[in-house]
Amino acid sequence: MLKTGYILHSYFDNELNNTLEKGKVIKRPSASVKSPYMADILLFDNEESKYHEDYEHQALENQALENQTLENQTLENQTINKDPYKILAHTPSLGCSGYVDKGKEVLLLPKIGGKTKSSHSVEFAYEEKTNILVGTNPNIANAIVYNLLLNNMLDKFSNYENKNVSREKTKGNSRFDVYIKDNDDVEHFIEIKTAPVKDFENNCAIFPKGYRKKKTDPFSPRAIKHLEELSVLAKEDKTKCYLIFVVPRTDVEYFTPCKEDPLYCKAFTNAVEEGVKMISFTTTLSDNLKDIIFDRFLPVRFNIKKIN
Repeated sequence: MLKTGYILHSYFDNELNNTLEKGKVIKRPSASVKSPYMADILLFDNEESKYHEDYEHQALENQALENQTLENQTLENQTINKDPYKILAHTPSLGCSGYVDKGKEVLLLPKIGGKTKSSHSVEFAYEEKTNILVGTNPNIANAIVYNLLLNNMLDKFSNYENKNVSREKTKGNSRFDVYIKDNDDVEHFIEIKTAPVKDFENNCAIFPKGYRKKKTDPFSPRAIKHLEELSVLAKEDKTKCYLIFVVPRTDVEYFTPCKEDPLYCKAFTNAVEEGVKMISFTTTLSDNLKDIIFDRFLPVRFNIKKIN
């Protein structure tokens, strides 16, 4: 049912003149807002087709001057020139495994309303090795999958009414991203993950990947917990469980759990053995920089002893 190019998410609806804006990360966390979810960004000047690099240095000097004058509680003899190209942006995936670190080029969504500290959010980054776009907003994946299920667009799910599709379903002590109760009263529990990182040696998408204090630590204890919860549920009668990996890039051949995290790999394999179904597909940005579109389904590869 899904075809390449199908629009999964529109950023601007009917606002025909709007597109995502290009920029470069100056600093994360921001010099003015210390949250790791905030970054200082230098916007690209489309009219002159360049970055105003002098603004980058001036912006940092201005921030230091502003901090100093605030400490001294005197501004009368100081002049701070605001940089028209420097903005504060929300980074919903923090540094996104290096894609949203200093010096990296990104695409940003302008915010409407002006009620937040940041004026933009970072939605995509450019992969330095290939210049491929990589999605950096993990929050969009949940909405994409939910809308696909609501509109009966995923072939692996059938025999249900869209009125029986819901989000954030609680079962026991767990909460799942999407829930379906089909026409035979079978319950479907669905977890969704975004997998932006590529293993270049094997040309595949991997999950999880990120910061950890020690090499023996898991990248995401929470992700392991989700696998364990799905594994338990999958054993119950009239229950089916799924883990869907949305890969926001197109330069990979398959998806696999990250081999650098043996604890996650073990939980992943156990989940499959208990009957949890794994699904993965790739997405990208449309040529007009307005929509996220479907690319293709990916094979999911892993080591396994048996499948129930």
